[in-house]
Amino acid sequence: MEKIKKKYDELRKRIVAKYGTMDKFAQAIGLSATTLSNKLNDKSAWRLNDISSACQLLDIPSAEISIFFNI
Repeated sequence: MEKIKKKYDELRKRIVAKYGTMDKFAQAIGLSATTLSNKLNDKSAWRLNDISSACQLLDIPSAEISIFFNI
């Protein structure tokens, strides 16, 4: 379980830094809070368009995608 949590730690930090809460980011990206939680807890997969949207909203350059997403 610890391994999965660490997988998206950097992404969680960026979300909180930019949006303050996961709920605000979920709304901005067009996902429900539950769906975002499932993605961050590795219970559902990130779709490429979700990754692309997240990168745009969080100002993640393409060279740094692998820091935030396991792709």
